[in-house]
Amino acid sequence: MARLLAALTAAALLAGCGAAASEPGAGPSPIDVATPTGRPSEARFASPSATAAPSATPAPDGEPAPSDAAAPAGTAVPSGTSAPGTPAPPSTPPAPASPVPDGQPAPGTAEEAARVWVAALGAGDLDRAWAVLADASRQQVGGRPGFDAMASALAEGWGAWAFAPEVISSTTTLVSSGEGEAGTVTLTGTVSQEGTTERRGAVLPVRVLGGVAAVDPFTRPETSAEIEAPANGAAVPCDTELVAYVPAGTQVLQFSIDGFQMTPETEGADGDRQRASLELEDGMAAGDHVLTVAYVDAAGRIGGEAVTFTVPDGCG
Repeated sequence: MARLLAALTAAALLAGCGAAASEPGAGPSPIDVATPTGRPSEARFASPSATAAPSATPAPDGEPAPSDAAAPAGTAVPSGTSAPGTPAPPSTPPAPASPVPDGQPAPGTAEEAARVWVAALGAGDLDRAWAVLADASRQQVGGRPGFDAMASALAEGWGAWAFAPEVISSTTTLVSSGEGEAGTVTLTGTVSQEGTTERRGAVLPVRVLGGVAAVDPFTRPETSAEIEAPANGAAVPCDTELVAYVPAGTQVLQFSIDGFQMTPETEGADGDRQRASLELEDGMAAGDHVLTVAYVDAAGRIGGEAVTFTVPDGCG
């Protein structure tokens, strides 16, 4: 009985991600329409998961989707994997994904949904972008009128990734079951936004249910995570401690380096945040990497942050 109650509680947390935004006083803070993520302008980036941007273009009406895009509706989604020795995330279903217009292929994976989202916004195709937006995020922005009002900010933020060369993506699975999964996609690349061009990482919450994926960028946690070390773009030695501060009461927490998931050590909460840390792994190759901190907060909302860093000489 205790196991059943625990499973039902976890399921309620994640299923509530879609509904929390519509309950007065229960959802995230209002979206700042000047930025796609609703956070201050310096954090205005979000991540599709894609290979190079040109391949992110969605298929025309009537033509088949890319080969990695479509699991048939109703197909069970394979469970995510974690690093060896890492406890598996709780098996709970994500919130339902949104339908797509007739004649257009539904993205079947988290990375495909992110690619379609970015490519659509880069092309100014609000209909296609709206089609892959999860219901909870639709409600949070005030429905289609609110979404359309954000068109310029979305194009400058998310849409800018459609023109970034050599984009790399990775997926972090936070919750997985036979019905689907919920997690994040991290985009890494050199992107031009707000008059600056730099290499950065960005995180996009995504849900997959019944073989259909939807992005969920606007039901963000009220308290965001902050990565203290490494700083974005820093060159770090092999004995670096990776440190982040995440919302207190976080239900699921994963660090991910280039898509390889690890569970960090956490300390007791200090106010509305708690410290999480992890030692940089031996065997890290020399070159560029991205750290993602992804989590499900106490209210069941998915959040995440990412930074890029360089290991000059590699680690053992």
